[in-house]
Amino acid sequence: MTACDRRCNYYQYQKMLSSELVANAVIEHAAAFAKISDDDIEAKIAINSATQSRLDKAFKGERPIQSIIAKENSSDTPDPYSGSSYGLLKPENTKMGQFKDRFATGVKEAKFEELKLRNLAEKYKSEFAPFLQGGFKSWAEQVNAVDQFVDILNKSGSETELKMALLLKKTVVDAEQYYQDYVSNKGDTPLENLNHAKQSFDLLLANWTISAYLNYKNEQVFSALFSERFKREDVPNISRESDKALSQLMFMPGYFAMMNIEKGYENIQRNYYGLLNDSATEYHFKDELHSVSFIYEEGAWRLDHVSQIPMNHYEIL
Repeated sequence: MTACDRRCNYYQYQKMLSSELVANAVIEHAAAFAKISDDDIEAKIAINSATQSRLDKAFKGERPIQSIIAKENSSDTPDPYSGSSYGLLKPENTKMGQFKDRFATGVKEAKFEELKLRNLAEKYKSEFAPFLQGGFKSWAEQVNAVDQFVDILNKSGSETELKMALLLKKTVVDAEQYYQDYVSNKGDTPLENLNHAKQSFDLLLANWTISAYLNYKNEQVFSALFSERFKREDVPNISRESDKALSQLMFMPGYFAMMNIEKGYENIQRNYYGLLNDSATEYHFKDELHSVSFIYEEGAWRLDHVSQIPMNHYEIL
């Protein structure tokens, strides 16, 4: 078995096999050929054309399919095999990075007297060093160091030291708030096609994957594609296999594209139509290759879970 067995038009192929339109087209094709001579090229072309029209109708189905106009930039689309999770922020690195940047900015904006600041930096050189050089192994360790340093500064009682203590505490709070704002989806609905609660699973899958495919490098939009639980619980511990699963899901418009992601968007709908009952709150889909869950949260559909069996490119291990 290969990954394509459950991704590259598999479900549409199954529908074609059981289609009455396809069965009739095959019968009529054979009957028409039986009535003409082997050298009647024009008749053969006409029969093949008529058969192709019937097969196209069977492939497209009777249900209306939504279309989009999409501009693809290959440099801004995800890799189909790995790396899709790199655009998601992990708490430890994010908070420590925010602290370092905000502390440097805060010192400049606080307008310390230059001489007093220089003397303060010299007096507490060893305490300041790890904050400026990134010498902590975890955010908890850094917060603990801040608390200890703030106690020392507060005990000194000087105006400059008290002012620095307040800045350090504020920087911790701001770094924490930055991450909390990132994982929260309140008011974060940048993609109109995902804001409608009432949409079938096939349309949601097409809308979510095309949105991820086209907005992979837009940090704010990309973040809004995931549930708060996913960002808070799954992202910090995301594994290589989970990253592969997300990459494969996000690249789905490419798999179904036939050199045109607008066609890929349509073909996703054709393949997954009718596999789940309609819902306005959540979808859970699972087959032999992968599982995926979406929830409607804070005014938009978000990915809440994705996984797949271990694979080495297209061959299952």
